[in-house]
Amino acid sequence: MRKGSGLVACGLLLAAGLWAQAALAEVIHVRLIGSNQTDNPLLHYRQALLESAIRAAGHTPDVQFCSLPEGVTSDRRAATEVGLGTRCNMLATSIGAPFSSQLDLIPVPLYLGGGGYRVLLRAEQDAALDGITSKEALASLRVGGGTTWVDSDIYRANGLRVVTSEYPNLFPMLKAGRFDVLPRAIFEVLPEVDHFGPGLVIDNRLLLHYPSDLFFYGSPENKRTNEIVAAGLDIMYHNGSFQALLRSHDSTRLALQQLDLPARIVITLENPYLSEEQQEILRRYRPEWQDPFPATQAAQ
Repeated sequence: MRKGSGLVACGLLLAAGLWAQAALAEVIHVRLIGSNQTDNPLLHYRQALLESAIRAAGHTPDVQFCSLPEGVTSDRRAATEVGLGTRCNMLATSIGAPFSSQLDLIPVPLYLGGGGYRVLLRAEQDAALDGITSKEALASLRVGGGTTWVDSDIYRANGLRVVTSEYPNLFPMLKAGRFDVLPRAIFEVLPEVDHFGPGLVIDNRLLLHYPSDLFFYGSPENKRTNEIVAAGLDIMYHNGSFQALLRSHDSTRLALQQLDLPARIVITLENPYLSEEQQEILRRYRPEWQDPFPATQAAQ
């Protein structure tokens, strides 16, 4: 082969390689259910996690929020919207919710199982939690929960009395004494107190735990996007960047620093709403600080 021909051949191979690489590194469009609240750290975390996962899988992320109609807060309505896949194609909700069965589960938990740890919100002057150290004692109180949340069903299955309403109503109802405590995930509670306070206090003694977490659910109409996000999250978990994001992001870092988890009494609840496959997912991905916490007394 003449020298010039060799250079041309090499150039063609290089161009073909670059074209293939560019084709693989496509822009992945995610429209995630969530309001466009620029100051909401919970939504910022979900966006950052999705963007990092898509990059880890070798693609370019385009992650934006997709709002539901004004006044609509139901996860069931959100799941219907995502199922259509036309305007919104992904949401984050608790695993085990029956309305999510129509969607594709992306099988890596948003908080590596940490979403199953709950602290208790109470009204500022309410002393109902004084002396409570067990599930049986907690059953004497009224627990708040979302109308369509699988968490509310979990509390009922464990013998707790549950008062339900739509999410935004729960915080004023707690202040008004309609129920005694509102369990909130450790990574959700600080921004919620900032937003819905004053008049709310985070109990500093107890920690509920049951196998659960938030997961991304994708539209069945966008299977390639769902597969790319799942692959990227798994890559992040195994290379440590997932754990690094949990340690560093404001919405998670502050919770681990301020809630003093190791000092709390853990009250363990059962979750009868998980399939064996879902239980295995939660066993596969574990937070760095997985229970049992050092020096923590577990109460059944």
